[in-house]
Amino acid sequence: MSVPSPETIREFLQTQFSCWNANQKDQMFAACKRVAGSGLTVEYVGGPELDGWPALEEMWEKYHGTGKPNIEIEIVEILVNGNEAACYLRNHASTPDGPIVSPSIEIYKFGSGTMHARYFHNAH
Repeated sequence: MSVPSPETIREFLQTQFSCWNANQKDQMFAACKRVAGSGLTVEYVGGPELDGWPALEEMWEKYHGTGKPNIEIEIVEILVNGNEAACYLRNHASTPDGPIVSPSIEIYKFGSGTMHARYFHNAH
């Protein structure tokens, strides 16, 4: 497997966010497997590097699980340079206190069948 092209990276990221918003877990995970079948790591900046597949499962359950608020992701900007990408996003959530919008920045680095994702979110 080769390092994905910038076009493939952009397409993957758009697919990932689209599947997240449509509550399409199987399709989102399949898209991730296509680019990171040999290894996925996740890092919430300020925390340890995590094994990506359990981290992705936990993230899905936390935000899409029964009775949980669904976070809809608005893409503000996707920048792709070589094998790296930066995404500026707005996360929209409905809460009992009303809607909340919080920004996030996600940084991705792709290798030959691997992906490392770094998530910058406000600490609450």
